[in-house]
Amino acid sequence: MCEAAAIRWCERYEFGAIALTLTRDKVTILGNVLTEMYEAKLARQFPSRPCRVSLFTPKDESDLIAYELTFWQVAHESTKS
Repeated sequence: MCEAAAIRWCERYEFGAIALTLTRDKVTILGNVLTEMYEAKLARQFPSRPCRVSLFTPKDESDLIAYELTFWQVAHESTKS
């Protein structure tokens, strides 16, 4: 790798530059993959305690910081009558 290419590579992977390269599609794909990973991990680690994993998508889908991954035990869900 030449020096100029190495500098461009380093600049691209700085924290601030990564934020500029993220898109809604990339965040959604990453969120879906993380959801599946957490579902598998929690099912394996706590087989007798079923859990739910949810990816929250904000109303303003362009607000990439507002996406949230949450999980909880099914036993703690509230029941609606």
